[in-house]
Amino acid sequence: MEKDNNRLDFKTWLRAIWAENVIERDGFNEPPYTQKEYFQKYKYWLKREYRFQQKKPNR
Repeated sequence: MEKDNNRLDFKTWLRAIWAENVIERDGFNEPPYTQKEYFQKYKYWLKREYRFQQKKPNR
């Protein structure tokens, strides 16, 4: 997700990342996670990734 992610609040950013995951899993013919399942499974990575992307300088 390369778009201006560092301008999104966490919930909006999370929804976009989850939507990408749904598309990716569909490409592998795997059932998608619900938003709740996805967050529970990856919550520590998601929080860390969001913070990292917030610190990136704007291009």
